Amino acid sequence: MDIKTILKKTYLLGTLLALYIVSDGQSNCDTTLVNARLNPAGYTRLYVANEPCSMYFYSTGTMYGIDAHIQAANLGVPQLVINNAQENSDVQAALYSQGVFNISTEVWMGITDSSTIYTWRTFAGVPAPLYTNWLAGEPNDQAPSCQVGSVCAFCFGADAYWCANGEDCAVISASGQWLDITCKGDAVAHVNVLELNTCPVLIKPADLTICAGSSVSVSATDSGGTTPITYTWNPGGLNGQIVTLSPAATDTVTVQASDAFQCIVDSTFIITINPNVPVANAGPDLALCPGSSDTLGAANNANYTYSWSPTLGLSSTSVADPTISIATNPDTSNLDIFYILTATLGSCSSSDTVHVTLYPNVNNNFTTSTQAICVNGNIIATYTGTPSGSATYNWTFDSATIVSGSGPGSYVLTWPTLGTKTITLSVTENGCTATPVSKIVTTYPKPVVTTSLIGSYTLTTNTTFNSYQWLENGSPLNGDTSQSYTATANGNYSVIVTDAFGCVDTSVAYAITGVGIADINGKSQIRIYPNPANDRLYISDAQSNVSFVISNIIGEELIKGQTTGGTQSIDISALPAGLYFINRIKFVKE
Repeated sequence: MDIKTILKKTYLLGTLLALYIVSDGQSNCDTTLVNARLNPAGYTRLYVANEPCSMYFYSTGTMYGIDAHIQAANLGVPQLVINNAQENSDVQAALYSQGVFNISTEVWMGITDSSTIYTWRTFAGVPAPLYTNWLAGEPNDQAPSCQVGSVCAFCFGADAYWCANGEDCAVISASGQWLDITCKGDAVAHVNVLELNTCPVLIKPADLTICAGSSVSVSATDSGGTTPITYTWNPGGLNGQIVTLSPAATDTVTVQASDAFQCIVDSTFIITINPNVPVANAGPDLALCPGSSDTLGAANNANYTYSWSPTLGLSSTSVADPTISIATNPDTSNLDIFYILTATLGSCSSSDTVHVTLYPNVNNNFTTSTQAICVNGNIIATYTGTPSGSATYNWTFDSATIVSGSGPGSYVLTWPTLGTKTITLSVTENGCTATPVSKIVTTYPKPVVTTSLIGSYTLTTNTTFNSYQWLENGSPLNGDTSQSYTATANGNYSVIVTDAFGCVDTSVAYAITGVGIADINGKSQIRIYPNPANDRLYISDAQSNVSFVISNIIGEELIKGQTTGGTQSIDISALPAGLYFINRIKFVKE
């Protein structure tokens, strides 16, 4: 009798007794779910003694090692992984007792070195256990006999795969020892054994101490079992690996983990409520004018530490009741700021929020149309802000007469007296005011203009002014804007003057007559102008063909001519400045 027959009989006898003492051992798993997944895939329960945290299944047919790995991955159940000599012996006995070794004398295990030669891994890349039971000389990554050196050119069929890939799969033999063999080939179709972990290990949260009224995020982690894992937390009945708990009092919390086959494990931990509860009081909401101050919060508790956020405008961020003052809000709308006060006592803290409304800056600015006016002249004061129906506008005009205007304006003003006048504006809105704005206006006297006649036809002002406009019979004379004017025709002449302050006055009209020369027959009036003249002298209203002579004061005849009727221009630009006569009528050449 060979050694395999002896081992087979020995283990068969021992296992008959084992069949009576092996129970499911997994009373907290739903074996119906397990069987529903594995039986249709061709797997049957393998009853292994002394392994209460594992369920074993074997394939009723044989397959290549590479297919065994793939099928295990698809089913979501790891292949056989042996962790110690006892499990090795128990699995060997069960394979004998249930006749698996009669199907194939070797069965696939869940370790491989397909990634790195001789670096053995379990299912899904988990490192292999420290325990091994390799047959002497194994693993050896033995090459097929057809391989010459490292050349596989002479290998065909199953040997070609073996040569190209080496011996990357592991089996346990009927002797209980392990071998590495090729994962695919005509002679290496074996039974696959799956090992389902039925004792998931729950890594529970540590006991916690939290502050009353606060919440805490806790998580549990499961190792072993078959994914997906579901978690249930009690009290509360919450689900999820990570939950937020808000116990009202110290309590014992249970977390239960259940895997895909309802293999269940639970654990408890304690959440202790710290009774020392600080109370943060940020005070009532308030509205604030720019530059004004108020107080946030409430009375200080010497046992607490305080912290405020944000810090804008606060006199301190570490007291219960800081003063708040914000100098400016340049926006045209309210600024809403939410201040958070955190009060801390030991490891506990609480927070409270206060809403501060900062009103916009009050705009008191205005403009004036000028800074100087004449007595009884008009000035316009205009508010430069955006008028608001909720605001009040407090104007003072220093006894001015208000021609028009109300509220924010604009205002048309006049003063009947001389001197320095002050316009002031103060606006009130949302109960807020700002420093009033004042502007100075100076009122000046109206100028007084008189004129004098120089010679027969030249008028001039008795006082110098900034500007002039001469009038003939009340109508402006185009271009006549000098201090003096020489009349070229009979009429009433006056002048409008403007002084340095923009004040205006008009002189009394002065009547000028006698401009022109009568002809010797007394039948017409001849006019000679201007006098004094510059480059040209004009003769008008004369009859035609009347002779004239221009001579100097010693009687020398300098220019002769005849009138043409209408207005005639005589060029005198060649004459030096002096006194001249035209047919004994005197005129001046400038």
